[in-house]
Amino acid sequence: MVHMKFKIDDRYYKDFIEKTAYMIFIADENGHLLHANDAWLSAMGCLNHEDDVSNLWNFIHPYSRMHCKSYFSEIKDGDSIDLELVFTTKEGQLVYTEGKFNCIYDDVNQLKIITGILQDVTEKNLQETESINFQEYLLQRTESWRLLQKSYINLSDEEIVDFDEKMIEVLSFFGKKVYADRAYVMMYDFNNMAITNTYEWCSNNIKAKKQEIQNLHVQFSDKWYKLHLSGKPIYVEDVKKLELDDTIRKIVEPHGVKSFIALPMIKDGVCYGCVGFDSVKVIRTNAEIETWILTELSSLLIDAILRRDKILKLTNRIIKTNQYLECLPYGFFVLDQEDHFVDINPEFCNMFGYTKDKLLKQSVKLVFGVRGQKERNPLFEEAITFGSSNGTLTGRVVSGALKEITVACHKGIAGELFCYCQDNNDSLEHKNGQRVEVFIGKDI
Repeated sequence: MVHMKFKIDDRYYKDFIEKTAYMIFIADENGHLLHANDAWLSAMGCLNHEDDVSNLWNFIHPYSRMHCKSYFSEIKDGDSIDLELVFTTKEGQLVYTEGKFNCIYDDVNQLKIITGILQDVTEKNLQETESINFQEYLLQRTESWRLLQKSYINLSDEEIVDFDEKMIEVLSFFGKKVYADRAYVMMYDFNNMAITNTYEWCSNNIKAKKQEIQNLHVQFSDKWYKLHLSGKPIYVEDVKKLELDDTIRKIVEPHGVKSFIALPMIKDGVCYGCVGFDSVKVIRTNAEIETWILTELSSLLIDAILRRDKILKLTNRIIKTNQYLECLPYGFFVLDQEDHFVDINPEFCNMFGYTKDKLLKQSVKLVFGVRGQKERNPLFEEAITFGSSNGTLTGRVVSGALKEITVACHKGIAGELFCYCQDNNDSLEHKNGQRVEVFIGKDI
């Protein structure tokens, strides 16, 4: 039964409200019904005094609920708006309405009071409204798929310099899509039993909680962990209905969260974290659209994060390898499949007197090559054929002197050759009593 918290004193208006054929209700911004006339109660099938009609959201269809909540949270004192809403009766039947909503601020109770005056247009618009709702549903799914595809393309870029910014852009896209106040990604550290808010987007005038949730300790037995480890979502319609000592309530309530949903990010059976939406302004019921979006988004985001981590590890390994090669007391060079220099360390440059810029992308014949020789050097050919080779090569230094080096070559996965070399002599002009002709690059 409706609790008469909101008193209507004027008899004329009271008679009008109770006797009119228009459906009239009075509620606060959180959907708590303060009064409803007989026309509205009858349409909802709730004339029985035993019926619980204290919550307006219980009667608004999910297609309209998110739309209505958004308007209720944003409407201000003195505002008047037109809305079309679909209600669900106690028996599950749909009631289509259109009407006007007016807002006043009750200073006594310190409540934003919203009055809805609606007309039942079910028979008139049933087929049209069902068609529109279905089209809107398809459009919403299509738009969500479009955003998901765009997000996948953005996060698949091998350039990871702006990866963090792209992650926040994705959260912003979908946070705004479902009228969320926050969207976030949290990563789990099972070694230290902690959670960390890694990425976060907040709507206007919503305070971020990222800095407050860094390496936050939790217990393995906590409901949050247990649900996500089993691949299940966490959906809390009203945080205040949780037990005071509930871990979830302790984490989210200090940040003003009224409702939230979070889905685990799982890859190959491993739970890495979760992605979720917070509602701070209003209590949100029914999370059908949010659940669908987060299900798709969780897979996309964890793929992107793991790919980024792999690239970072590979990059760090390359940096360490390059640092090692830079300090190596031996010469080192890499040849591509066309026998062009693609990497050279300082010691090799010192051996032959060239700068690195002079050699990069140049043919190896600039240093090692016999006049008129067209085929690949036999030492390199052997490495390409059998995977590795070693022997001696004679090259010409910048001054024109000949230098003999010992070389060990290894074929890489992509067909490149990794070559390590060491000086045998400072310089030579002859080998075994015969002059070995080499040529400079311009003669190739």
